[in-house]
Amino acid sequence: MPLAELERVEKDSFIDVLGVLKEVGKMEEITSKATQKPHSKRDISLVDNTNTSVRCTIWGKNAEAFDIALDTVIAFKGIKVSDFSGRSLSMLYSTSMLVNPDVNEAHNLKGWYDGQGQRDLSTYKTHAGLATLGTATGRSDPYKNLLQVKEEKIGTNGQDGKPEYFTTKATIVYIKHDNISYPACLHSDCNKKVIRRDDDSWGCEKCCVTHPRPQYR
Repeated sequence: MPLAELERVEKDSFIDVLGVLKEVGKMEEITSKATQKPHSKRDISLVDNTNTSVRCTIWGKNAEAFDIALDTVIAFKGIKVSDFSGRSLSMLYSTSMLVNPDVNEAHNLKGWYDGQGQRDLSTYKTHAGLATLGTATGRSDPYKNLLQVKEEKIGTNGQDGKPEYFTTKATIVYIKHDNISYPACLHSDCNKKVIRRDDDSWGCEKCCVTHPRPQYR
């Protein structure tokens, strides 16, 4: 199953995936709410040639003994699909894990990764968070990419002024720094901009006071 297609897989399904190990988290210990027993866990990140990443949780002794090097191809057979913080994967005791499997798909994936995939993890698409965005408002909003929003003219269809909702995920690529914030009055009930008078004082014309520093808002 390509990582980009995980969203069409039902929660709690078992699938086979092939990915390159991109990130390894620290080993943690959590306590089960049902049994009150401690469990070891470790989160790793996998990527594939659909330019998608996914978080995979490894449990128990596998988490404690995990020592696979980054940039290694790993195959998982019978891994569980979860919807925790969006689509993710969970390795159970019944899941099989094979490092650098000698199959064509693995060789092709490694060739792609060596040529195009060795870049920052943040440049990959991810399923994280998508499953829970709509539920916070009590709605189940459809997933739309920005091109679909533009082509379907969402928000401009003139439905008697009613808003149209959708869910998307995007990456910030530019922030205009010169007006990202402004120096404001320190009083909690005043958001007015203050004027710098010298190196040690900022004046608020509304409150008629001088502050030693501003509160940037």
